[in-house]
Amino acid sequence: MRKAELLYRRHNKKPIIIGSLLYDGHKYTFTYHRSVFNSREGSRLIRVLPFPKNDVATGSRLFPFFKRRLPDKKRHDYNRILSRNRIEDGDELSLLLAKKGKLQTDSFEIREVK
Repeated sequence: MRKAELLYRRHNKKPIIIGSLLYDGHKYTFTYHRSVFNSREGSRLIRVLPFPKNDVATGSRLFPFFKRRLPDKKRHDYNRILSRNRIEDGDELSLLLAKKGKLQTDSFEIREVK
């Protein structure tokens, strides 16, 4: 089983842990971290995220929120990214973690929990 955390990082402040993404080889599961409900910033963030607020999200495919954080397969350097990170094509979670799920349009990122 692989586990990752969804974080929100603002400037030089300590990141806020939003939730956990688990993958057991067949199913993805996302759950919010309890502490996110106890802070004003965290409560604001969960309103914009597409996951159930009081439940666990599960699916056999990587959730669209995370999938859009993967590099486009049409990129000229896509195969180089896979090769450099020793990732097999189709291993979306490894690619997501290698790229930390960062986008230029927001301050969310993903990190693996070992």
